Amino acid sequence: MTHALRIGLIHLNVQYKEPEQNRAALVELNRKAADHGAKIIVNTEMGVSGYSFTGRQDVFPLAEPLSGPSVSALAPIARENQAYIVVGMPEKDESTGIMYNSAVVIGPEGQVVCTYRKVNGEARWACPGSGSQNPVFKTPWGKVGVLICSDTYYGLMPRTLALQGADLVVVPANWPPSGMDPVDLWRLRALENGFAMAVCNRTGQDRLMDCADAQSCLIDHNGKALLVESSQDSAVFIADLPLLENGKLPSSRRRKIMDQRKPEYYGEIYLDLRMIPDQTDWLGLPKSGEIKIFALIGGDIPGLMKSVLKDGDDAPRLAVLPKNFTAGNPVGVLESLANTHNIAAAALLQENGGPAMAVLAEPGKITRIAPFSGAAQNPNEPLQTVDFGPLRIAFLEKEALRHPEVSVSLAKQGCDLVVVSEECFTPDDHMLMGGRTLDRLALVCSSNDQSGVILPPEGHGPWTVAPQDKTGAASIVLDTASLRTKRFQERINYSILLKKHNHQEE
Repeated sequence: MTHALRIGLIHLNVQYKEPEQNRAALVELNRKAADHGAKIIVNTEMGVSGYSFTGRQDVFPLAEPLSGPSVSALAPIARENQAYIVVGMPEKDESTGIMYNSAVVIGPEGQVVCTYRKVNGEARWACPGSGSQNPVFKTPWGKVGVLICSDTYYGLMPRTLALQGADLVVVPANWPPSGMDPVDLWRLRALENGFAMAVCNRTGQDRLMDCADAQSCLIDHNGKALLVESSQDSAVFIADLPLLENGKLPSSRRRKIMDQRKPEYYGEIYLDLRMIPDQTDWLGLPKSGEIKIFALIGGDIPGLMKSVLKDGDDAPRLAVLPKNFTAGNPVGVLESLANTHNIAAAALLQENGGPAMAVLAEPGKITRIAPFSGAAQNPNEPLQTVDFGPLRIAFLEKEALRHPEVSVSLAKQGCDLVVVSEECFTPDDHMLMGGRTLDRLALVCSSNDQSGVILPPEGHGPWTVAPQDKTGAASIVLDTASLRTKRFQERINYSILLKKHNHQEE
């Protein structure tokens, strides 16, 4: 029995508004991938037609039904090679004239086994796909899910596929190499869900986008990139995805992550806040304003605070310290630091062998908050926040960073800042922390040897990190007004996300 699934990615130089030329190239390149033994072949988003259209009338002559020429041309290749072929095209519903940006999966019998309509469709011409569609299909190696390009940007849509049992997600994409590195984003989605991802980008020049350096990739279920390639012209990329000894896709890591979810605490994710331009008054948040935030590493905390803080500053300030940063009486030390420097100080602390509690010390005031954890075996209080100065703050243990439902729920409660106080961080932890800022939350992290403040992306850019300086502190002046207008992915199947996971139903 083979222990690898061969994947083919058709990195096409798509010719704008040249469907016959593109279709001929797709047939040639898909046949080449099949000849190399690929059993799942992924083509780029809108590979039949090109991408940037000015309106419905512009794309209408190029759109085709599922029974149209593109599926008909590729079906024999799938049938002759017992392969699955994923093709991206503008789909036309013949009964209504509605058009979609679609990915069609042709199975080994030459039939359509799955159709996915992009939810974040092109606003000038495409109808958004329904949130209730089921883009998951069965293969001999396990279940495979389908998303298209920017539908992977936010975390909830990929999570629904993981909950439906997908151990591989295939993604036709049209993502030019500007702003956020999409490979980082796709690694993040694999890392937090425990499934593999096969992403087929494109090359060449579209009407508005230069994709000559765009990258296609294959990422395993641990978030490791097995292939990252680009080409100035059309190319076929072949890579092997490891299988278990029984010939199946690995699923244990995905199932463990899904088992750790706590949907009873995620109820806010279904709230529709699209019409709320500023959350401040709507959610009763503290008045927005500036606050200086410090993230410190372990060691001589009193000495470090003295060196980085200017006493006498009346502006709100918050210092975040590592978990259990001192022995003895950590709450007392935290309180003393807050009083001495006229600041708020926060850390995750364990008192007398009890459970870890987030402690926020202000001059003359101590607040204890149960941090939220993603570990199902640990009893925890529901998601909680606390207000300080112009901030609404949440405290998370790093296990919870793996679950996008947590950050979306917090964002819909108006949270501005997530505090993560730990003893150590791994590179995967940093990737997950950055990913949580996509929900328009800032994040401050502190451990014994690393600290940082991570800010949400601006436009299509990457998240930004204010790293520690030579003193061992990271600091930034944060204006919370920049976080009060949030964006959320809608058209989500919330019933999947808010139901207790059951492997038997996959």
